[in-house]
Amino acid sequence: MASPDLNSLAQYVALKVVSGNGAVLKAVEEYLIGGQSPSKVAYKYGLSKYQLRGYAQRIIEKCGSEHTAKMLLPTLISVASTIEPTLKKVDEVRYNCSKCKISLTKDEAEEHVKQKHKDDLSSATIKFSNSLALAQVMPKM
Repeated sequence: MASPDLNSLAQYVALKVVSGNGAVLKAVEEYLIGGQSPSKVAYKYGLSKYQLRGYAQRIIEKCGSEHTAKMLLPTLISVASTIEPTLKKVDEVRYNCSKCKISLTKDEAEEHVKQKHKDDLSSATIKFSNSLALAQVMPKM
């Protein structure tokens, strides 16, 4: 079992949430924790089953194990619900930036956030980092 890289996990998840892809966390939760088929979950969230598996695998790798990922996903989803995304998903390929008032493609979305909205990304990363650190020291019930 690899040790968790919570900072990397916080950065990864913060980027997804701020760039309007926070639903990825719910999809991964339904797949990993809920045990639903990747095809069914992917269809529900407008992803391919390969994208869903990729998101799940990256989260598992950053958590160090599937067990840890399953334990931390509820915390990640809870924190994500408190963060207002900078980009809003319009459809499967378009996003609108609420600050710049521009439309972006899916491929441009995350890079736009990294370059133009570093403060939003940093703030979200800190929220996730703090919550993950707290989740790691809390006794398991």
